[in-house]
Amino acid sequence: MRSSEQKNLVMGAALGYSVEQIRPFLQSLRSAGYEGQVALIVTPDFVSEAKGTPLFERVAFMVARQWLPFRIALPAAGSRRRWRWGTRVIPYWILVRLLRVAGLESLSIILGKRLYPPSESRYLHYYSFLKKHDYRRVLISDTRDVVFQCDPFTTLPEQGLGVSMEPPNYSIDEEPSNSGWIRVIYGADELKAIGGNQVSCSGVSYGDRASMLRYLGLMLDEIFGLGLRTTYRATTGFDQGMHNHLLWRERLEPTVRLYALESPIATIGGFAETDIPRDDSGRILNRDGRLSSVVHQYDRHPQLEKQLMQALEIS
Repeated sequence: MRSSEQKNLVMGAALGYSVEQIRPFLQSLRSAGYEGQVALIVTPDFVSEAKGTPLFERVAFMVARQWLPFRIALPAAGSRRRWRWGTRVIPYWILVRLLRVAGLESLSIILGKRLYPPSESRYLHYYSFLKKHDYRRVLISDTRDVVFQCDPFTTLPEQGLGVSMEPPNYSIDEEPSNSGWIRVIYGADELKAIGGNQVSCSGVSYGDRASMLRYLGLMLDEIFGLGLRTTYRATTGFDQGMHNHLLWRERLEPTVRLYALESPIATIGGFAETDIPRDDSGRILNRDGRLSSVVHQYDRHPQLEKQLMQALEIS
């Protein structure tokens, strides 16, 4: 076993972000008392910017280049830039499929990191990193809009997979982005079948090592299973469609559903700001008065964000 045995791990993706954008995530995590390993997916430029910064002394970097369509501004690009990306999608997609069929997992993952956008390729990085290390418990998380109020591993379950739940006041088929992802990936019949369920947020998930590896493996199967046209259209967010498909088709069982304001993880973007409990200092509380360990999507509420940053002493 490696030296990391029995330790905890927090993994996140910071592609396209600056050091300052990630500061609240890391600073709050360390201030909360977490002493375990952190691993971030970053660009080479980010590594250069972070070098010598005390906040990053105990951070492992999974270095990746920014996805090509983002580098050439594809979402707002004209036909020439779209052609430049389109000529790569077909051979990449075919070769990845052939490598998967041949059982050459490592090579398919290497090529997949170039083919898929950050919202999907991060799972390839997470899977590769975790396969090489023996961490006992693992939290995978968005980074730009997540802060910690407590060490998450003191409150999360010891075993199994924990998935974050968004507010119960809308379902998958009532929320345009989530319904769109399901429809594009799996079709209208699948949206009809699972659309009445509550949205689970793929931005923060938790598990013991075996549960997390199983989850990441299932996500890889869904990602690599994307058709050619869908792969070309994917720019961001499709992973949440896959995540909800797996959850509500009961392929992730057993799972612990971590309901916002009722569990250690508070995904608060869909709540009205007046419905989010806080203590006198501005920290986010669950409805039972306990602190939420992880606060996600706090930036959807500017006044709350300002108070929370002050409470956590993040400048």
